[in-house]
Amino acid sequence: MDYFVHKNLQKFLEGELKFFLQNEVLDVDELIKANDGSSPPVLRARTVRDIAERIISFLAQIEDFQKRLFEKKKFVVQTDYMVTLDQVPDDLYDEILENDEQLEQWRDVYNTDQWDTDLKWQGEFDQTFLNNHPYVMIDTALFDDEFKFKLLSDFDDIEEVTDGVLVNGENFQSLNLISEKYQNEVDCVFIDPPYNTGGRDFIYKDRYQHSSWLSMMADRLALAKNLISDEGAFFATIDDNEKTNLTQLCDLVFGSSNFVADIAWEKRYTRSNNAKMFSSVKDGLLCYRTTDKLSLLREPRTEDSDSIYSNPDDDPRGEWTSVSYVNPASKEDRPNLVYSIENPITGKEVTHPTNAWKYSPETHSEHVEEDRLYWGEDGDYEYPRLKRFLSEVGGLVPVDIWDYEKTGTTDEASIALGHMFGEKVFDNPKPTRLIERIGRIKYNGNKLEQGYFLDFFAGSGTTGQAVMNLNREDNGNRKYLLVEMGQYFDSVLRPRLQKTAFSNEWSEGVPENRDGQPQFIKYHRVESYEDSLNNIVLSKGQSRQQALPIEELNDYVESYLLEFESEESGPLLPESAFSDPDGFELKIEQNGASREPTTVDLVETFHYLIGANVTQYWSAIHQDRKYVVTECDVDTESGVETVLTAWRRTEDINYEEEKTWFDDEFDSESYDRVYVNGESQIAQAEPLEITFREKMEESPNVA
Repeated sequence: MDYFVHKNLQKFLEGELKFFLQNEVLDVDELIKANDGSSPPVLRARTVRDIAERIISFLAQIEDFQKRLFEKKKFVVQTDYMVTLDQVPDDLYDEILENDEQLEQWRDVYNTDQWDTDLKWQGEFDQTFLNNHPYVMIDTALFDDEFKFKLLSDFDDIEEVTDGVLVNGENFQSLNLISEKYQNEVDCVFIDPPYNTGGRDFIYKDRYQHSSWLSMMADRLALAKNLISDEGAFFATIDDNEKTNLTQLCDLVFGSSNFVADIAWEKRYTRSNNAKMFSSVKDGLLCYRTTDKLSLLREPRTEDSDSIYSNPDDDPRGEWTSVSYVNPASKEDRPNLVYSIENPITGKEVTHPTNAWKYSPETHSEHVEEDRLYWGEDGDYEYPRLKRFLSEVGGLVPVDIWDYEKTGTTDEASIALGHMFGEKVFDNPKPTRLIERIGRIKYNGNKLEQGYFLDFFAGSGTTGQAVMNLNREDNGNRKYLLVEMGQYFDSVLRPRLQKTAFSNEWSEGVPENRDGQPQFIKYHRVESYEDSLNNIVLSKGQSRQQALPIEELNDYVESYLLEFESEESGPLLPESAFSDPDGFELKIEQNGASREPTTVDLVETFHYLIGANVTQYWSAIHQDRKYVVTECDVDTESGVETVLTAWRRTEDINYEEEKTWFDDEFDSESYDRVYVNGESQIAQAEPLEITFREKMEESPNVA
């Protein structure tokens, strides 16, 4: 079910019913007007209509319920972190070394059994190993919550240190969940969507009819557009099979006036002799902006482009090149640009016999005053040339053909990924050099050395590695948001980022150096629409309908059954969820396999619902119960609010004792807003349930 596909089923079926009755049964309206309603044809028609209307009403109820489940924000069902050792407190090292699961993950991800002495491996994991390998990553999923909170509490600003956020979930639902937090915050979106060519091994359905494929893409692009900043850009690779359709869709979503380029990317440099007609060696790379506030794009200069600059006259302003001063227009066409120019070396007055100059007399005077005219080393040029200094020129105007030598190929990407893992792990990955080239583009003259890069068809994680490579290249602080629904999330994407953080070169699955970089990565798993459906349970026993008189029962079944009988189902956030946050569970499927009931992460879900930038995490014990407390910044219409959230089991709390302890421990009155689950006497506290429910049920912004 996709948002753009959803229609009003009741109106559609009512129209079909009217057509059926009028054309297949009789003209009901005319017959009813023409007799008293007691004739057999009229009775038959009324019976058909009454039964059909009841069926339509019941089906509409089911559709509205499904629509509610589809549109509601989904729960975060896991939040964990992958962090390089250089950012982990030393007092956690002993616990790390005692964790066999973590050590086994290191053996698997880094292939430590194959290391040579250059990597300083002595054959065992000990304190020396941890000290010598600062870019090995720990994974908090392998530890208990106490370890996780010890780690998080060591950071003064978690949002600032987070380099990347990974979301394992269906991309529409994931984008919908994070929309409040990242609205207008993303500078660059790159996606490599399914090409709709019928590949059987791709996790997304890859053999849609064109209309269904477009519907699948449309709602996701609409959500993504709201995340892109006013000066941001959108890039999507696509082949000829759907390029025309995707272009038309992007015109609709972004506006045709915001089309920037249709880049031909040379994805391979050899032809396929298996092709029946033409061998495809290129893909399209569509580029759009969101507003006309993005008005200038420039690529970095290259050695070739700079090679035309020199300094033959030792100008103190540095290297320069020159351009003609002669206008292509004739004197008759531009009489205001006709005047004589003095050669300062020979003293000769110079005019062009047929053409005007390029610049006005006033601008020419400025050029003379600034010593920008070049007449040759001995003044022997017939006409002057204008100096253009390398220090003053910007980047290069991008072109819409990107050759493989500068941008990489799919074969190159497959080989590189094979070297990293020691085997083939992913079909048709994109090369990091393609995304790195996108990441080097300057927007309105500004290099994107920070800001968010989003990829919601993340696949093997190429975008994450590309962003890490760019940061390594120029010491930037770019961040990445990656969304992937398939099993590649665990088998390829996460290990790939762990490997990239440790070393920039791999061969046959073994790192060739320890030239890594610090990384702090948060990752989530998100409830799916199918999970929502699977967790709906209708109440049993003395339900409402059992107490209804028989004449009201039909109306109840048709209009209210699902709404009331399902209200205690997990996906609809029953009251019990807030009384014991650690005990709220859903049955979640992962990679097509059933799982045991999974505790929902209400804390992180709430953070996304209110658009919070989390700065600090704490865990504390009071009255024999665990408190999870977070400090956040939240953008509001009136400015940034500092927000404190507190979660605990609410049964048998002594509220006066809690207030005294909590206000002293966390200085509640110093915050603009304090959210607490359930009743509380904490200073400034307000129940978070109301906000949680309102935000959870907000419709996706796909206008």
